[in-house]
Amino acid sequence: MKSIRTIVALAWIAITVLSGASVASASEAPRYCAQQLFEIESDHPEASPVCFASEAEMARYLDHLPNSHELARAANNVVLGVVYKDQNRTGESLTLWGSNGCVGATYGFSSLASGWGNSISSASGSNGCWLTLYTKTSYAGSSLNCTPYCSTVGSTWNDKVQSLVFRPSGTYGRSAS
Repeated sequence: MKSIRTIVALAWIAITVLSGASVASASEAPRYCAQQLFEIESDHPEASPVCFASEAEMARYLDHLPNSHELARAANNVVLGVVYKDQNRTGESLTLWGSNGCVGATYGFSSLASGWGNSISSASGSNGCWLTLYTKTSYAGSSLNCTPYCSTVGSTWNDKVQSLVFRPSGTYGRSAS
């Protein structure tokens, strides 16, 4: 497993250098991050987010992901959706991507990455994905379905989201399955 992580790290460095992106430090604001998600039933380790100082740099990173990403099951890398720290798709963002869209697949994030839990105010799904947000880790607590977009998550969920699930359009979720 260490060799896969090493390959992914080296690929990320090459992509960053080739795309001209500069990785944002934790003190820079705003941050635009991207993170790979895996299908809920997979046994892949959780990836870490990669953050940039601008949306353009983050977009270049996503555009240059290898088509045969070492950890991906399929040859496609697709944006599943985006969560935002402010209402109406504004503020810092975390773009979540997977090996396919949500047609026939469900992706989960049982515990949001550091800095993203308790900070989401709007969210959207894309590429055939609807999004369910949960106020507790492991898909527990109150839930909100974004079909596919929530311009605001309301007072119950604002800055309280701890986990999320992307599922096929037309399906609603209360649990991760």
